[in-house]
Amino acid sequence: MTIRDITHYLNTSVPTSLADPSDEGKIGLSVGDESLPLENILLALDVTKEVIEEAIQKKANLIITHHPFIYQPITKLLSTDPKTALIYTLLHHRIQCYSMHTNLDVVKGGVGDTLAHLLELENIEGIEAPSSFLRSGTIPITPLVDVIEHVKKRLALDGIRYVGQMNQRIQKIGIIGGSGGTVEAIEEAMAKGCDLLITSEIKLHIAQYAESRSFALIEVNHGVERFALIPLATDLERKFDLKNRIYVSNINTDPLQCN
Repeated sequence: MTIRDITHYLNTSVPTSLADPSDEGKIGLSVGDESLPLENILLALDVTKEVIEEAIQKKANLIITHHPFIYQPITKLLSTDPKTALIYTLLHHRIQCYSMHTNLDVVKGGVGDTLAHLLELENIEGIEAPSSFLRSGTIPITPLVDVIEHVKKRLALDGIRYVGQMNQRIQKIGIIGGSGGTVEAIEEAMAKGCDLLITSEIKLHIAQYAESRSFALIEVNHGVERFALIPLATDLERKFDLKNRIYVSNINTDPLQCN
């Protein structure tokens, strides 16, 4: 089995055609040689020095990430630069890197669906298209204070930020993995009848916009997208008989912490 067998399957099951135009040229295989025989696979949210060290330890010559490894143009390859130093290390150890970003967000069974199921939403609605990253679903009518505790527990978070009143009644919830803190996302969630939107990276003016409309927000750590790697690993293990050859990294690549 070659690495191309894996990347071809991912190109088919999580097609780049679903990705947002901003991802053009940034997803898929970014480092390496698809013709090489596959050894082991490591799935991670990002490529970092620690993730590469883990791949070496697990004898994984393919790292599959959610966030694109090379997102901004690189004009120089200098070993003194932290980013390009990672490329040197990948090439030296013959480790390939393949990324899926917004296409994994919107595809059926991807980030949006994983988080919706993890939060135990019912009657889940969503659109398999890059025009909408929103998933929505219902819960029994619950005060916001209890929804906050449920989100913290289910997503293994030490703390979160929120907009709304603690006694605000919540029944329908929208969720967008990653950076969904926009006016457009709030309006789409409201149009679908949501009382609350859960997402990450919410700016002040967006929080004020939601508050002015009595709409609740919960801001979660961007790293919660990592939960989508678990069903992806299970799918690949079954498809290619990779028992004991595929791993999901436990390394937290999000440096933001709550105290």
